[in-house]
Amino acid sequence: MKLAIIPRVFRQYTGNSMGSLNSATAVPRVEIANDETPASITACFNLTPGMVREARVRLRWIGYVSIAASLVFFALGRLARPGGPPDPNAALSVYGSLAVLILGGLALALMANSERVPSFVVLRAGIFYQYLGAFALQVLRLCDDIHVVANADTAYDMLLPWIVIFGFSIPAKARVAFPIALITATMAPLAYAVYLRMGMVETLSTAGWAMRFAPVYITAAITALLSTNFYALGRRLESARQIGSYKLTNLLGHGGMGEVWRAEHRLLSRCSAIKLVKPDVVAAGTNSSKSPQTALRRFEREAQATAALRSPHSIEIYDFGVTQDGRFYYVMELLDGMDLHSLVHRFGPLPASRVIFFLQQVCDSLSEAHELGLIHRDIKPKNIFVCRMGRNFDFIKVLDFGLVKNVGSAEDQSLTQDGVTTGTPAYLSPEAAKGSREIDARSDLYSLGCVAYWLLTGQPVFEGRTAVATILQHVTDPPILPSQRTENPVPADLEAVVLRCLEKDPARRPQTADELSALLAHCVDSHAWRRNEARAWWRMHLPSSLAPQASTCTVQTLSVDLPEESESRAATIG
Repeated sequence: MKLAIIPRVFRQYTGNSMGSLNSATAVPRVEIANDETPASITACFNLTPGMVREARVRLRWIGYVSIAASLVFFALGRLARPGGPPDPNAALSVYGSLAVLILGGLALALMANSERVPSFVVLRAGIFYQYLGAFALQVLRLCDDIHVVANADTAYDMLLPWIVIFGFSIPAKARVAFPIALITATMAPLAYAVYLRMGMVETLSTAGWAMRFAPVYITAAITALLSTNFYALGRRLESARQIGSYKLTNLLGHGGMGEVWRAEHRLLSRCSAIKLVKPDVVAAGTNSSKSPQTALRRFEREAQATAALRSPHSIEIYDFGVTQDGRFYYVMELLDGMDLHSLVHRFGPLPASRVIFFLQQVCDSLSEAHELGLIHRDIKPKNIFVCRMGRNFDFIKVLDFGLVKNVGSAEDQSLTQDGVTTGTPAYLSPEAAKGSREIDARSDLYSLGCVAYWLLTGQPVFEGRTAVATILQHVTDPPILPSQRTENPVPADLEAVVLRCLEKDPARRPQTADELSALLAHCVDSHAWRRNEARAWWRMHLPSSLAPQASTCTVQTLSVDLPEESESRAATIG
C-alpha cells in the first residue's frame, strides 16, 4: 500500500500495532474516495467524509430493502388477486410503480456500493429516488384504494415511513433538509392531482385537501427538523475527533493499549498517525498509590525522550499531549509497509541475509535509545515495521516506544509496580519475566534475538499453552536451534549470534546494540542483501509499491489489519 492514489495490497500503519496487531489474513478495506476531499464537501451537502460514507451505506441498504419489499408486495398481490389488476390502467399504474421501486432501488444500491461513483452523485441519486419512490408509493396506495377498498382517506400511509427513513439517511442543514422533505411530501397531492385529472378519484374541497395531506407535511417538517439535529450531532462528533491541529479520519487499529487513527493536519495537508493511549496503560507501571498527575508526568517524560530520538530507524514523533477526555496521544509519521509479524505470516520465513539486514537497522535504533538511557521493553515483530521510505525499500522503523523505560531516572524506578511487568510473553527476557528492577539494554537484545528466531523459522522461541507457561520457559528452558525448526538454511555464524542473544544470563549476551550489529556484520551473509535485492523483492512480490509516493494524503486507499485484543502486561513469576 502506498500514500498515493493507487490502492495497495498491504497495510498502512504506524507507531505500534498497539501491542496486538493481527497478521495479514483478514484485511478490511477502508476507502477514502477522491470526492471526499475537503474541496468537495460542499457538493455533499456540507457532510463530513465520515458522514458521507455512512450515508452511502444507508442508501445502499435502502435500495436493497426497497427491492425486497417490492417483490414481497408483488407476490402477496398475486396471491390475493391471481388475475392481477382489474383493468389495463390499473395494471400500468401498479406494475409501473413496482418497476420504479425495484429498478430505482437496484440502481441506487449499485451506485452506493461502487467505489467508482463519486459520493455527491450517490447522494443526489438517493434524493431523486426518494422523490420517485414517494410518487410510486402514492400511486400504489391510490390504486389499492380505488380498486380494492374504494376509500382513499389513508392514501398517505405508505409515504410517511418513506419520508422518515430518507430524512435520517441523509442528514443535512435546515436549508437542505426542509426543501427535500417538503418536496417528497408534495408527491402525495401531486399523485392525487394526476389521478383527479384522469377522473379516477373524487374532487376534494379546500378543507378536504388540507385534512387529507396535512399529516404528510407535518411528518415531513418534523423529519426535517430531526434530520437537522442529527446533522448537527454528526458535526459535533466530527469536531470531537479533532486533536489540536490534526483531524482524525480513519481508525487504523485498536488493541489493549488504545487506538491508532489516520489523521490529517488541517493546514499542512500532511498525513500522520495518532495513537490514543488509555490512561491506565500509561499508569500500568505506576504504583497504585500515585495520582493521575504522576502518570501524566511519566507519559510526558517518556514522550519527550522518544521525540528526542533521531535515528532514521526510530518512529518519528511530531507531537504529543492529552485529549479533553483524559487520553494520552502521540502524533507520528504514517508509514507505508507492514510489520514483520505480518510479513512472515504472508511470505514465510526470511533468508538469513535479509534477516541480518533487518536486525542491523533495528540495532541502529536501539543503540541511540540505549545511549539515552531508554529501554524499549516491547521489542517484537509487530513493533518492527518494514516499509518503503522514499527510494529505499526494506527500510526498518522501530515502533511503540510508548512502554519505554528510562533507566537513568530515579523517579521512573519509583513508579514501577511490584509483581507486574510490561511486554509480550513470547518475547520477554528472563529478567523481565522475573520482575527484576535491574532491566537494562540487554533485555531488549534478548527480545531482538527472539525476533530473529521468528524471522528465520516463522515460529516463536517458546510456545507454552498459557502466557505464564511461555514466560516460565524463557526463564528455565534452553532454546531449540533455529536450524532444527525450519527447512530453510540457517548459517552457523548467524545461528550462534541469535543463540548468544538468547542467553539466560545477561552478562553472556552482547552487551550493546552496537556490539550485536558488529557481530552481525561479521556473518558471511551480511552483505548478500542490500538495496538492489530489497527493491527486486518488492518488485516481485509487491509491484504496486514501486509507483511514486504522493506528498499529500487528500486521495488515499487504506488496507489495514485490525488488531485483536491481547495482553501486553503479564504477571511475573519471580
